[in-house]
Amino acid sequence: MENSNDLSLNLRKIFINYKNLLPSKLKVFLSILLLLVNTIISLTIPYITMIIIDRIDLNNIDFLLLSILLLFLVLSLFINVITTLSIINVAEIILKNIRKALCEKILYLPITFFDETNTGEIMSRITNDTMVLKDFIASQATSFIASIITVIGSIILLIIIDWKIAILLSVSIPIAVITVILIGNREYKISRKLQDAYADWQSNLHRIISDIRLLKSAAAEKIEQKSEFSKIDELKKLSIQEGKIMAFIEPISSTIIMLLLIIIVGYGGLRVSQGTLTTGGFVATLSYLFRLTSPFSDIMNFFTHYQKFLGSFEHISAILNFENEVISYSCKCDNLNDKNALCFSDVNFYYDSNIPILRSINFEAREGEVTAIVGPSGAGKTTIFSLIERFYQASNGYIYYQNMNISNYDLYEWRKKIAYVFQDSPMMYGTILSNLTYGLNEYTQEMIDDALEKSSLTSFVSLLPQGLNTEVGEKGIKLSGGERQRLAIARAMIRNPQILLLDEATSHLDSESERLVQNSLEKLMYGRTTIVIAHRLSTVINADKIIVLENGRITGTGTHYELMKENHLYNKFVKQQLTP
Repeated sequence: MENSNDLSLNLRKIFINYKNLLPSKLKVFLSILLLLVNTIISLTIPYITMIIIDRIDLNNIDFLLLSILLLFLVLSLFINVITTLSIINVAEIILKNIRKALCEKILYLPITFFDETNTGEIMSRITNDTMVLKDFIASQATSFIASIITVIGSIILLIIIDWKIAILLSVSIPIAVITVILIGNREYKISRKLQDAYADWQSNLHRIISDIRLLKSAAAEKIEQKSEFSKIDELKKLSIQEGKIMAFIEPISSTIIMLLLIIIVGYGGLRVSQGTLTTGGFVATLSYLFRLTSPFSDIMNFFTHYQKFLGSFEHISAILNFENEVISYSCKCDNLNDKNALCFSDVNFYYDSNIPILRSINFEAREGEVTAIVGPSGAGKTTIFSLIERFYQASNGYIYYQNMNISNYDLYEWRKKIAYVFQDSPMMYGTILSNLTYGLNEYTQEMIDDALEKSSLTSFVSLLPQGLNTEVGEKGIKLSGGERQRLAIARAMIRNPQILLLDEATSHLDSESERLVQNSLEKLMYGRTTIVIAHRLSTVINADKIIVLENGRITGTGTHYELMKENHLYNKFVKQQLTP
């Protein structure tokens, strides 16, 4: 459990580093002011009641004091409603700002972040952890402020009414608080484990739903059921442990309050019978004692929930503090022979391990030419595309385009120059039109029609009742593999890119569609820098240059006929695929 200095330091750090997530100072100030006014008004009501009781005279009723009491009651009700609405508004603004900040951050995080973080964990941070923050601010934090004021105000007024009873209460308060703080230390550890376990369970569930077809085709229901049940059992175990701790806190709080009540009632009753305490004073004392019951619980709950809040905030701040993708670097630039070529110059690439993925890669992909990359699975072909897209930065060496290091380009302007057709043709949930124009700010109907025509989709779309507004389903599940691939090609065409990255763009097409799309791709490739990852060598025999990649190294470069003579691996691939 953190001491008060740690608590103060953490809160100060949060407000300084993330003040942009807070509402305007005016809204925060008004909410706190309303909270103070509401608490002060509620504190005055028992004191006014004491005065009225002590002045009771049926023959001379003090209507002024009764009117003031009634006014304070109505005012307390009204301000309480306004205060609650104001606090909810502030909490919702903070929730909105945090979620916007997280969503914006996630969009600009590097690919490496997503390589290391589960999707379900990210979703848990955005949904569950943000709600913990919002609930803490809207409930525990505001209740804590009101409770502190109530406790201090009640003790001051009790000193005015009867200092002996006030001292009795003052001695009891620290005992109650210290007891709960000691218990809360254990709750913090369990709470962190519970949050992590929940994120892990949600991540696993997300994976199962996303890969449900793979699961069913592999008959893995029993295996996944066992895995899910194990995680759910762990959640139950941790929740029960947390519940046990919470179960101790409430009875301890109630017991302390009950003991105080017994002592105060007994001691106060004795004082009234002795004439050293007025009846009104006794009633006011009981009223303040009852008013202290809730603040005591709120203060104790604050220290417990603060640990959960801190855990959630650490999860969120870990995302917010992660470095964004680098927009541009300042890198050296050598003079190249072909200023329009995309050039790899002695490029090496490692992931987190010391095992090199690419080693000493050197090649040029010239404008107006098709450069094909072939090689066995795991050779590093897709990694080359990832480096061109700047999903990752080369560990050593440089990549140039138009005689300029690609790292010097603005990242988003650079990616606008590129169209990447993935092998698995990823689709966004939405319509054919939204997928076709994804990422474009401006487009015309002529551009759409041209892209559909060149990708052999015109007749297909025209037969659909909703046409371009037809929903493709999650990941394009309502489209066939060939239809998804052609739509991905159309999406590349409409971008009119300078650089084409084709990861076997015709791999899911039937013979007729492949012929049509291949012709369209040839037209699209004209005058552009095109790099193709080839799995079927029949699609790249006519490439201007073929690069053979093996174990992260280039072992051969040339035309099809040159490599057939000079490169053993390429010759082997051709014989395996093309020889009857």
